[in-house]
Amino acid sequence: MARIQDPDAQCLCDTLTARLDLLTGKLRDLEERQRYANVWWHALSAVVREC
Repeated sequence: MARIQDPDAQCLCDTLTARLDLLTGKLRDLEERQRYANVWWHALSAVVREC
């Protein structure tokens, strides 16, 4: 909004690159959590199948 008044003012918006980096990091964390959950799910499933 500051640039509407002054075109030479510093842009305070997030850049697309920063947003992409943030979302990429979140995706990486979620994928790691899913891998961890899958290990437990497969272990639990194996125990249930043995009963």
